[in-house]
Formats: sequence, structure tokens, C-alpha cells
Amino acid sequence: MEAIGLVGTGLLLARRDRRRVAVAPATAVLLTVDAWFDVLTAGPGAALAALLMAVCLELPLAALCTAVAWHALRALPPRLP
Repeated sequence: MEAIGLVGTGLLLARRDRRRVAVAPATAVLLTVDAWFDVLTAGPGAALAALLMAVCLELPLAALCTAVAWHALRALPPRLP
């Protein structure tokens, strides 16, 4: 799901599609929750690897997806009453 979300966000971003407003934050949530579960469920020998993967890969990608969504949201035209 994470890979599909990242590819989908990238494709929508490249096409400047407004739907990235929905896909990017969903991907950020998936990445954050996965990092959280990986760290909390890691065994004694894998805890450091899970923490490094979360800090160096998953959480920065989640932050990037959040920034993409925020920028896209601000670029949307205002709603008419």
C-alpha cells in the first residue's frame, strides 16, 4: 500500500492533478503508522534497524507527502458560497 501510495502521489504530482490532495496525506498516514508498528513490534535484535528505517526513510517520506498535500491544498481555488 505504501508503494502504491508513493507511486500514485508521484504520478499525480507530475500531472499536477488536484487529487494529490487526498492521496498524499493518506500515504503519509500509512508511512507513519508503519514506522510506529515496526518500531514497537521489533524484536530485541531488530529494534535498532527498525528505528533507523523509521527515522531515515519512512518518516521523512511521510513529511514530504504532508508537504505535497499542504502545498496542493493551498493551491486549490476557494470554494464558492
